[in-house]
Amino acid sequence: MYLRQMGGLKHKDFGLDKQFTPSNVIIQKVPAEGYYESGYGRIKINLTGKGDMMLFQNGELISGTWEKDSRDDQTEFFDDEGDRIELVAGQTWIEVVPGSRVVSYE
Repeated sequence: MYLRQMGGLKHKDFGLDKQFTPSNVIIQKVPAEGYYESGYGRIKINLTGKGDMMLFQNGELISGTWEKDSRDDQTEFFDDEGDRIELVAGQTWIEVVPGSRVVSYE
């Protein structure tokens, strides 16, 4: 499991007062399409199509791709060989990262 932090602090479930511990953490890189006109710096992203992804599970990093044909379809994740990835049991967190931002991890 991975210990979730946010802003350098333990990210906790308010009701249980326990730190979130997802079994799968997916970094889904999506195309950025500029900003919304609201003026608050909110980035427009496209959640359909294809892109790169990184999956952390069982202490390993699996690189691959994601695909989603339409808004109503489920996103599918594939390893570098093109095989569909099976997620392990437990919580799954998907972190959507816009554009070509660099992702670092320890």
